[in-house]
Amino acid sequence: MNYEKLEKNIINIVKENQLKLGYRREKMQLFYPMSSINRVLDTNLAVDQMQAALFDYFSSDLTCLKDTGISHKGERFMFLISEETCEYVHDNIPQQDFMKDFIHAVAEHGCTVDKLRDIFYSYSDRVYFEKADNREFDYLAYFLDGDIDDAMYCITDEGHHVIYHRYTREDYADFGF
Repeated sequence: MNYEKLEKNIINIVKENQLKLGYRREKMQLFYPMSSINRVLDTNLAVDQMQAALFDYFSSDLTCLKDTGISHKGERFMFLISEETCEYVHDNIPQQDFMKDFIHAVAEHGCTVDKLRDIFYSYSDRVYFEKADNREFDYLAYFLDGDIDDAMYCITDEGHHVIYHRYTREDYADFGF
C-alpha cells in the first residue's frame, strides 16, 4: 500500500488550508470517499479492512501524522488531524512555493486566469493549461511531470475573481470530465 502518497496528500491539504485560512493551533477534519483512498493507496479494500489498515498506519511510528483519528460513515472516511500534528506540519514541513503563490493570487480581488497561467509557467515550461470542454469548470491546469505539484487544478472564472478545485490525478480521471 502506498501510505506515503496518502500522507503527502493529507499534508498538502493541511498546508493548503493553513495558507487559505492562516495557521492556528487547532484540529482539522478531512473527509475522503473510500474510493479516493483506495486509488491513492492502490488497493481495493472493503470498509472494515480500510478502517483497520488506516488505524494501524496512523498508530505507527512510520508517519508524521501519528495519532490521526480515523472514522467512517458508510464509505465516507474522516481523518481527524490533531492540534499537535497540524502544528508539526506547520513548523516542520516546508510550504511548497508554487502552492503559496497560487493561493495568494486566488485570494486577491480581481485575480485573473492569465495571472494563474503566469504562475504555473513561472515554475515550469512543462505545463498543461487549457480551456476545458465541460460545464463543471473553465480551465484545467497541471504540471506535465507532476514534479512541482502533482495535482489537477480545475479553475473557474467567475468574472471578478477565480475559484479552483484541486484533485489528485486519480480522482480527476475517475470523475470523467
